Amino acid sequence: MNHYWHLFDQALLRPELAAGFDPSRLIIAKSVGGVSLVTADLWGEIVPEAVRTPLAVLREQAALLGPKTKNLIEATVTTSRDRFQDEFVHHFNLVVPTLDDYTYELFTVTHGITLYPVVIPGGFSTLARPLRSEEEFIGWLRQELSSPKTKGIISNLLAQANS
Repeated sequence: MNHYWHLFDQALLRPELAAGFDPSRLIIAKSVGGVSLVTADLWGEIVPEAVRTPLAVLREQAALLGPKTKNLIEATVTTSRDRFQDEFVHHFNLVVPTLDDYTYELFTVTHGITLYPVVIPGGFSTLARPLRSEEEFIGWLRQELSSPKTKGIISNLLAQANS
C-alpha cells in the first residue's frame, strides 16, 4: 500500500476528449487540509545587471585577433575560480593552431562576484592593480593589447607559424 501523494505539474488530455473539455470546470488544488501545496516565490523579480562583464570584454577582443593574423594566431579566454580568494580568474591566451595548439598566456585578470574592480595581479616587482570601472578596464586592456611587448610576442609567434 502506498501512503504518499504523487504530484504532477501538468495534465494530459487525449485529443478525442478535447472537444468535451470545459476549462472553466478545471479545479487546481492549492492546499489540502490547510497545508499549502504551492510554494511561495520569495525571490521577487531577478534582472541581470546592465553592464558588460569583464569576461564579455575579453571575449570580444579575443574574437578580433584571428582575422588580423589570418587565423595563424587566435586568442582564447578561459575562466577558473580562485577558491581561496573566491574570485573569478580569466586567462587571456594566444593560441597557434599550426604549432600543435601552442598556447601562451598573455595575462590574467581577476574579479569578485561584483565584477568591478577588476584586479591585474602583480608580479615580482609590481603590486596588484585594481581597475574600478569598465572604462578603466578597457583603457588598461587597450594599452596591454597594443603594447610593444604584446606586438613583439605576436610577431614572434607569426614567424614561428609561417616557418
